[in-house]
Amino acid sequence: MSTTVCYHIPTDRDEPDHPNAFVIPMHANEITLGDVKQTFPLPGNYHFRFKVEGGFWMDCTDECTHVPLFAGKRIVAKVLRLSWSTPSVGKTVLPELKPVVAPSVDLFSSTPTAAPARSEKPRVSDFDLFN
Repeated sequence: MSTTVCYHIPTDRDEPDHPNAFVIPMHANEITLGDVKQTFPLPGNYHFRFKVEGGFWMDCTDECTHVPLFAGKRIVAKVLRLSWSTPSVGKTVLPELKPVVAPSVDLFSSTPTAAPARSEKPRVSDFDLFN
């Protein structure tokens, strides 16, 4: 027997009405938090909340705890990513991003250009308009 675990990650803008899913090859009543963590399909370190009767969420932190079933038959999880690194591996999944620096030269020529001179218009006062 296998069990489908439905989940969404709010910080990834996942919608709870359109969850992701993965399968654990065990009966739903036997699944612990450790089983969910071990078979979770994404790399990284996560915190899991499971939906219980009444639409409430239960936090699970002990890996030996059996996860609750929603409506007596499904496992529904809300997942929070704590880091992109897996604790046992300790390697970063995403590369470090470097800032992009805009060039200081005109992109259409090989030499820098000076800013065009501003032409100064003579100031006109309100009194000059009536003369």
